[in-house]
Amino acid sequence: MNVVYKKFILILVFLISLQVFSQQADEKIVTNQIWVDYYQYFYFKPKWTYFGDAGYRTLAKDFSWQMIHFRPSIKYIPSDLWEALGGIGFFQTFDKDNTNTFEIRPWQGARIKWPSYKSFLFSHFIRIEERIILPKGYAAEFNMRFRYRLNLNINIYKSNKDDLLFIPIYAEWFFDAGQKIHETFSNRSRYSIGLAYRTPKNWIFGFYFVRQNTKIGDDEEFDTADHLYQFKIRRHLFKKESKENEKY
Repeated sequence: MNVVYKKFILILVFLISLQVFSQQADEKIVTNQIWVDYYQYFYFKPKWTYFGDAGYRTLAKDFSWQMIHFRPSIKYIPSDLWEALGGIGFFQTFDKDNTNTFEIRPWQGARIKWPSYKSFLFSHFIRIEERIILPKGYAAEFNMRFRYRLNLNINIYKSNKDDLLFIPIYAEWFFDAGQKIHETFSNRSRYSIGLAYRTPKNWIFGFYFVRQNTKIGDDEEFDTADHLYQFKIRRHLFKKESKENEKY
């Protein structure tokens, strides 16, 4: 069995798995969202990276719900196997049907980059978020959220010029701790597959389709299936002494 055929079989298995995970969504309320995100990474020391992202999210149908966010962060890379990360996020939500909110979200996490098989790169991302919600006109709310994300990048083409075409796949689960908070969309899981291209100049352009299990408002049941159409742009910048073979 040649390498191309093996890649095709693995991609097919993940696509089938994605459908199985979300098969109950056909019986749920479905919303369609558009997400646009820009990420920038600066490798200023061999083991240290500053990075951050900014983005815009909205409901595709009527723009009744919109969000803008900004997350400055930092990463320490002690070895090729794992890295420690932390940062703070700022999220402003505009909602025609509910209260507008501002959220401050400090977070800490770790990523384990294992296992890797030539063109197949797995990683595990675990993080804790402290969420401070400030609804307009109401008292502040606080809780904590644990997140686990399993990533797989499948490299499908790489040229001598160091450009790369790959398929990013991930599954992520959310676990709340502490008091219940009021928010328009409350997440429980996400499953995604996409297509991304890295240029020789270390730009990455990607499109992702994401299926998300959530609930709207204060309802107890997680009865909404969100379809997210996400566009990501990433820029990697290196100081000369910090250039390394980063696994995207």
